Amino acid sequence: MANTTILTIANSIRHDTGDNAWMMTSTALVLLMTPALAFFYGGLVDRKNILNQLFLSFICMGIVFVQWVLFGFSFAFGPPVSPGFGSFGWSVLRFSEADNAIYSPTYPLLTFAIYQGTFAIITPALISGAIVGRMKLIPYMIFIFLWSTLCYDPMAHWVWGSNGWLKHLGTLDFAGGTVVHILSGVSGLVAAVILGKRSDYDPLSTTAHNLPFTILGTGLLWIGWCGFNAGSANSASGLASLALVNTNAAAAAGLLTWVVIDAIRGHVSISGACVGPIVGLVAVTPACGFIQPGWALFFGIFATCIIYGLLLIKKYIHLDDTLDVAIVHGGGGILGAFMTGLFSQQVMNPSGGFDGAFYGRPIQLWYQIVGILTAIAFAAVCTAGILYPLDWLIGIRLAKEDELEGLDLAAHGEGWEVVASRAVSDLVKKVLVNQHTTRDEIQENGTFELHYTPSDPSRQSFKTTTHDTGDNAWMMTSTALVLLMTPALAFFYGGLVDRKNILNQLFLSFICMGIVIVQWVLFGFSFAFGPGIKIGLGSFEWFALQFGESDNVVYSPTYPLLTFAMYQATFAIITPALISGAIVGRMKLIPYMLFIFIWSTICYDPMARWVWSSNGWLKHLGTLDFAGGTVVHVLSGVSGLVASIILGKRADFDPRSTAAHNLPFTILGTGLLWVGWSGFNAGSANSADGLAALALLNTNAAAAAGLLTWVVIDAIRGHVSISGACVGPIVGLVAVTPACGFIQPGWALLFGVTATCIIYSLLLLKHYMRFDDTLDVAVVHGGGGILGAFMTGLFSQQKVNPSNAFDGAFYGRPIQLWYQIVGILTAIVFAAVCTAGILYPLDWIIGIRLAKEDELEGLDLTAHGECWEVAASRAVGDLVKQILDEQDVNKEKLEDNGSFELHYTPSDVNRKSYTVPVTTRQTTIEC
Repeated sequence: MANTTILTIANSIRHDTGDNAWMMTSTALVLLMTPALAFFYGGLVDRKNILNQLFLSFICMGIVFVQWVLFGFSFAFGPPVSPGFGSFGWSVLRFSEADNAIYSPTYPLLTFAIYQGTFAIITPALISGAIVGRMKLIPYMIFIFLWSTLCYDPMAHWVWGSNGWLKHLGTLDFAGGTVVHILSGVSGLVAAVILGKRSDYDPLSTTAHNLPFTILGTGLLWIGWCGFNAGSANSASGLASLALVNTNAAAAAGLLTWVVIDAIRGHVSISGACVGPIVGLVAVTPACGFIQPGWALFFGIFATCIIYGLLLIKKYIHLDDTLDVAIVHGGGGILGAFMTGLFSQQVMNPSGGFDGAFYGRPIQLWYQIVGILTAIAFAAVCTAGILYPLDWLIGIRLAKEDELEGLDLAAHGEGWEVVASRAVSDLVKKVLVNQHTTRDEIQENGTFELHYTPSDPSRQSFKTTTHDTGDNAWMMTSTALVLLMTPALAFFYGGLVDRKNILNQLFLSFICMGIVIVQWVLFGFSFAFGPGIKIGLGSFEWFALQFGESDNVVYSPTYPLLTFAMYQATFAIITPALISGAIVGRMKLIPYMLFIFIWSTICYDPMARWVWSSNGWLKHLGTLDFAGGTVVHVLSGVSGLVASIILGKRADFDPRSTAAHNLPFTILGTGLLWVGWSGFNAGSANSADGLAALALLNTNAAAAAGLLTWVVIDAIRGHVSISGACVGPIVGLVAVTPACGFIQPGWALLFGVTATCIIYSLLLLKHYMRFDDTLDVAVVHGGGGILGAFMTGLFSQQKVNPSNAFDGAFYGRPIQLWYQIVGILTAIVFAAVCTAGILYPLDWIIGIRLAKEDELEGLDLTAHGECWEVAASRAVGDLVKQILDEQDVNKEKLEDNGSFELHYTPSDVNRKSYTVPVTTRQTTIEC
């Protein structure tokens, strides 16, 4: 009965649906961060503990949320019993109100409760990275429950609660620098010290066994952080847009900084490239709603440099914080909170911010220090106060033999060994090659403004705009969806390449999130959409996103211009990332990174301006491109083709072979790309209206038609290939992209069917063309984009989109087809000239092609010093070790004699057996 009353009250109050939509979206994004963290951590631990590490994060979603519903939210945000302490007044979320003037003035309090619940979940999950492989399960679960109650809930109340003493003091923490990161970092450190080192602890070794998992986790964490920070604005407002931009700017700066330092020191590590953006994100979290975007770049750079240095020193401290939680989250949170006291500006957030030391108010720095010290001391006391009694009562440390065996088996009775069999497969292949044996021989086996002018003329004035929060919520959601597409592309491509290049292929997409966002914030957006110096060319007037307006009647009439800037940035990121699929395994890293930066500046930015900006000449001509058929797909496809020709074929190029090594990765990438494309196309409607719904429907219709068409053709030809079933929907999506806001849904089906049939045929013919576009970027994206742009000139209807569309040739206006052809030819020629104009000088100055021996060995090892399928090589190592142990052979005896062999015995006794030596030296066993 009480629940019914709550729902009745909630439904009777008129809320801002845009704010509620954005906060619920942010809730889903932040909730995604916990499984993302599980994979981020899971890829970095030893294979004997991966399932346990996934479980340690995942179980927090159960324990903490039950605690949060029962009394955690009431303790953190409920009616206080005294200054700084909550109560049971809101236990089981039984509020007497549907919203709250302090916490959720424009949307239901229940939404606020679940949103904050996602923060409470991920905070203790972060701690698990510090105690890998040595804590019993039951004590860990009890610890999580008690820590959330005694540590997280009070700290959240002090910083964010209506009567929190740190909030009233003036400590600023926009989204959790102290509450989440310092708290979890310090607690992880204390827990690691109390538990002690692992039995097989080696401070100089790395146990990372599955870096693609870590890259997947990093990408999803980055996406989720958009809700983590921008959702903390508590509305779909300009403040949320500011936080969204700052979040991505700091992450990109952190990624680039880490990669540059790595490159200077020798190898660009994949694990480091994953840690870099996390450091930037952690550092900017407390400040993202208080600082300008230019400072967000600085936060990412400065924090990454400091954390990188600390991690180098950590090796000599002999502290077993396994996944560096204390340094990355604790240290990053401390740096971010401290820097907030320097760079915050009240003008950026008039209702919630204060000027920092660099803006004339040094006392703010003291308030930040108080918050930092409070979090450190409180976390340390709480963690020790829970673990020591638990250890005395039931014991918290695993038995040594269970620890050495690993918690996957000892605690869960399951194991992670899915790729170990590849090691044996590779050895069998070696037997066949050495014995000149063919496969057949062993076949049997085997919009209003309020302007504020301060009385103090030294203070900057500001204006706020009443936006359509629904539009802003949808555009920020679309931003997150399109941003997701770049890590999705990394996995789509990564599963299709040879396994010696998978980490490099993931990196080539992932690094674009760093390079392009930094370029976009600095001047890319200004070049593409800023005030022009003449027709078709942008300027530096919007440098570092310092607009003189909060919205724009052309680009974002109903929501903040910052949101539009961030949304368009996601397009700028994925476009050059697409090119990487054409040049797999043969281009040096530094020239590639320089190429991406220069290409984005001189090719993508001008083309985006010509097609989409207010004074673009193709736009004024009448060329239609709703969401990027020419700007994204034709441009990247042609550039990929030209780049592959200039680089030349791979040393081991075979036009009839496929090197796809991990099709589940490709399926994962395809699914995420399909989901992200909803924001890509429907977000291009620029509002949450019927046009967005039309684009959303057309997007999915074309994708489905493409999938079915490919599968039917495959079935007619014999086998339904998994890789083909992944390419089919991508072709449909590419083809409908320029038309999705201009055509009827029936035509979207035709787009998917026609484009897939043509692209399928072109891929069959490609084998005879002898150019090495490894992952068919030119055909799928270039060809699909050309087909889509051309067909837009046939099927577009003005009545579908009266304000932006024109009738096509089939609706009585054949001139539209000519305008589309002009756009297509412009994109082809411009992309070819730009790409050649960048690569030839780069090749002459520093060289762009890998050495043949490095290419044959693979970029995972030669460029990154890491490899994929570490578990496989370790499986062989473990097998050899087991044999040595059984034969009582120690390492010293093995240094100068002894050998191992793999023996193959056919089932047919008339066939001869084969033997191949297996080396036992560690340098060969380890990747």
